[in-house]
Amino acid sequence: MNAPTPRKALFGLLCFGAFLSLSAVSDEVPAAGAPLGTLYVYSTPPGLTVIIDRQEAGITPLEAKRVSAGTHTVSVGSACYETLGWTVDLEAGSSLFLDGRVAAKTSVLEILVRDGSGAGLTADLFVDGAWMGPAAGRQHLPVCARSVRVRRLGFEEARLELREGKEKPLLFEAVLEPLMHAKLSDQVELPGACFDMGSNEGREDERPVHRACLQPFSLDRHEVTVAEYRRCVEAGKCKRPRRREEQPYCNEGSPDRSDHPVNCLNWMDAAAYCAWRGADLPTEAQWEYAARGLKGRPFPWGDSPPDCRRAVLATREEGLGCGRGTTWPVCSKPEGNTPEGVCDLGGNVWEFVADWYDGQYYARAPEQDPVNKESFTNRVLRGGNWSSGPSSLRTTGRDWMFEAYSSHVAGFRCASARGTPPGPTQDVGKP
Repeated sequence: MNAPTPRKALFGLLCFGAFLSLSAVSDEVPAAGAPLGTLYVYSTPPGLTVIIDRQEAGITPLEAKRVSAGTHTVSVGSACYETLGWTVDLEAGSSLFLDGRVAAKTSVLEILVRDGSGAGLTADLFVDGAWMGPAAGRQHLPVCARSVRVRRLGFEEARLELREGKEKPLLFEAVLEPLMHAKLSDQVELPGACFDMGSNEGREDERPVHRACLQPFSLDRHEVTVAEYRRCVEAGKCKRPRRREEQPYCNEGSPDRSDHPVNCLNWMDAAAYCAWRGADLPTEAQWEYAARGLKGRPFPWGDSPPDCRRAVLATREEGLGCGRGTTWPVCSKPEGNTPEGVCDLGGNVWEFVADWYDGQYYARAPEQDPVNKESFTNRVLRGGNWSSGPSSLRTTGRDWMFEAYSSHVAGFRCASARGTPPGPTQDVGKP
């Protein structure tokens, strides 16, 4: 991928809420001959403004900053995050590393959850896509939060969109209406865990291998079917996918394919369906964790190479789609299931995930719940399809598609978040 444009870099800086103007950046150079030392300043999250002796010095990570030897005050922070500071003594010729976790500034929001009749309900709270716990009572939310969602399985979600610079409400009454038309897909629960994501043996965009920690979540056992997606269309919440008469490989419009994965729709259609279900598209990290587990399986079922006993793919012996030249009904290849029982993570249709595609993203991905939200051109696809060769079914393999493009080889499944994230160095659960 190309490097970010100056406009995109400036936008990223502003989003982190740098609390001093750009004109305040200090380019002051220590006097010639003055003894110097080197500062390295890091923060979690990155992108916070660094202040050295009351002068703005850049944003974290700030590396190899040459400053005069002596005592200095250093701090990091922003409009969205608290300020963390140090007083340090820097010796001539030495290097000093500063690193700290910075808390987000918060505001209070009272949340009341009820159904259409006024009866109280229990539900889950999500802020900017991250699970925050039960949605009830006084909640301390990040001051720069953009989206608040209240979800309960079997109900339409309630949303509160927040705008920067606007006064935030003190009360959110979340009224949840039952999903009248949705047949909720069977889901497999996966425990929170930390795992090694990516591969140093695959394509360049699979590198580097990096640590990813996920909170517990549930993933659809199978890809969303034609029949399931049709219910969302009938409810007026989803757009109709292209039909077989428009494209011969489309499954909609074929009376014998109601249990095949829905295809011929785009990323936005897939995201709308999952939202109607009160769920999301899985993140790329969630998808890979479900497919490979903690042991790093090369294929969803294990070490054995792909064949038509385990997946719907293209082989020299059987041809496209294992001889059928199209998709198969979901879960037709039980020998290819993961140990937890998730079907078709290899083959049948490529699967859209939540992330934007960036071939360099792994080099800067955060450890906790990574998801690439930086807007690019394409969305990530995972898992291979019925016309793919065996190598495309690797659990670390990545592909991409323009988010507004619909294809007969692409479909999706949904995920629902649950639970509390593990620590950054903690392995819990065993998928």
